Amino acid sequence: MNALYRGWGKNVLWGSLSACFILGSQMGWEKTVTLSVPLQDVSAPVFIYAPATNGGALLTEPDGKTVRFFYRLYPSVGNYQGNEGTGAILYEDFSPDGGATWQLMKEVVDTGDGSHSDVASVNPSTREIYLLFTQNQQGWLIRTSKGRTDWGRKTKVPFTLSYDGGSFIWLRAQERSGFHRLVVVTRARNGDGSVSYISDDDGLTWQGPSNLCAAPPYPGRWDNRGSSGHVVELKDGRLWMLMRSSQDHLREFFSADRGRSWSDGRPSRFIGVFSCVRLRRIPDGRLLIVWLNSMPHSGITKEGSFHNTARDVLHAAISEDDGQTWRGFREVALDKRRHDLVYSPIPAYDAGIHHQKYTVTGEGRVIVMTGQDDKFVRWNSDHRLAMIFDLDWLLETSRSTDFANEYEDLSVFKLSKNRWGTTNYYSRTLGATLIEHPTLEYRKVLQLGRETCDWVFNEQDGANWNFPAGKKGRLETRIWIRKGFRGGALSLIDGFYPPSDNAGEQAAMFKFEIPADGRLFSGAVLNPERWIDISLAWNGTENPAGHFCQVAIDGILQRETLPLLNPSRNGICYARFRSTAPAEDLSGFLVESIKADVVW
Repeated sequence: MNALYRGWGKNVLWGSLSACFILGSQMGWEKTVTLSVPLQDVSAPVFIYAPATNGGALLTEPDGKTVRFFYRLYPSVGNYQGNEGTGAILYEDFSPDGGATWQLMKEVVDTGDGSHSDVASVNPSTREIYLLFTQNQQGWLIRTSKGRTDWGRKTKVPFTLSYDGGSFIWLRAQERSGFHRLVVVTRARNGDGSVSYISDDDGLTWQGPSNLCAAPPYPGRWDNRGSSGHVVELKDGRLWMLMRSSQDHLREFFSADRGRSWSDGRPSRFIGVFSCVRLRRIPDGRLLIVWLNSMPHSGITKEGSFHNTARDVLHAAISEDDGQTWRGFREVALDKRRHDLVYSPIPAYDAGIHHQKYTVTGEGRVIVMTGQDDKFVRWNSDHRLAMIFDLDWLLETSRSTDFANEYEDLSVFKLSKNRWGTTNYYSRTLGATLIEHPTLEYRKVLQLGRETCDWVFNEQDGANWNFPAGKKGRLETRIWIRKGFRGGALSLIDGFYPPSDNAGEQAAMFKFEIPADGRLFSGAVLNPERWIDISLAWNGTENPAGHFCQVAIDGILQRETLPLLNPSRNGICYARFRSTAPAEDLSGFLVESIKADVVW
């Protein structure tokens, strides 16, 4: 079966993650959404519904239960050029019970025609909602009163917020005025970085902008000096900003004077190219980051659109020690169209599951609104997702799969060499493929090989599988080498690289190679046509001199170890299975199961 046919029309179904919709709606859409499982049963991420627009602001009220998602709709007519909704009416999707049920598209307030780029937060002292937005190139602030029930008059602010490019926080109170300092981070007016503004009198007067926070350009990539900075106040009083850019890692900056000025930037520990980050202190005092822990497909530079090739996976991590160490690095959401030949049927400007927002309820559940699609697609987008998961899920130390859930937690796509029509997106096809188990009925196994296909970047199959990050851990898998096999590899790595991209192996912490003849570096021989148990146990990921990975084959520990190829502060959270065949390999190898256990 050729690669083109295998990929055509493949759409990963989310089965039990689908929401239950109650009919009775305007615009052909349901007005009420009910979570598909009882709220107390939520652990791993559960799909809620597909939000109406790409933009918006998400928050939880002080009661810990009431969740509000503010947004503007796309105009139904006209040549609208923005990438999130715009208009006089601010709408909200509203949950009174921590995410179990939702009322959709409730009108909130009229802020005037052309309003857009909304950012909202709750003032910790007044407990009222503050909304920043842009209208006619002017920034505005509007506050609620009377327990967040009445919206006041809008007042001007000396900055504007651009599309998904702003954030603001209140600092711990130190001001003589009696107000908490309000710090706003927004894109610089020339677009080449981020700046901050501060107010010590509840937004009546402002100081700023600060010095420019920007990253150097990366040769051959879209020149994005930095935008969408997100800030958190550390326990020592410093402010910490993470910002997207064209570099391989999110850029970080620190402020020792509470937002007046910022240090020179440097690469942070977090992988992330051209994709927004959301960082904040959650109600229980821990830090939570939600971002794309992913790298685009290497080798795509000419069109400047390679950053659109891996916006398929959203991740989350949590810190209990004010950002010194992080746990999780888990997949919060996977794009439902990541394996489709027609990745974006409508010529979207910027499709994928990036541009996320999140909030945390009083019961420790995280609600995430994420995804971007064509500006005229309302409600029925395949790329926009609302998800809910429990914070404790990030602290799990084990995960396993036998592929009973099909491709639900796998990424196996290959990319075409050329973009899809006039869009920034690349056609996809399945790489590794689930087939019938060779010895057991009603079971599937993953097959990896190499099939001749002249329209894909790399013919070698690949598969990514995510598990909770661990600086130490063990990965166990069972494989079957078929006669005619021409080479494969299993790599352990700290981030998502497109499944068939060789850059993933080059950046891996550890790489276990399986030669075509089955003869391993240790002298052992993997004979074909039988199941082989492989165990990879690593004792650390930071020190090449002392950290290594032990290999066991069928329970027998091999005398030689795998060296640490690339140190990582974050530990390992992905297994990458790859064909390394130099030419067509229709036999390949099979994977029956995978299990990971990690420790900190």
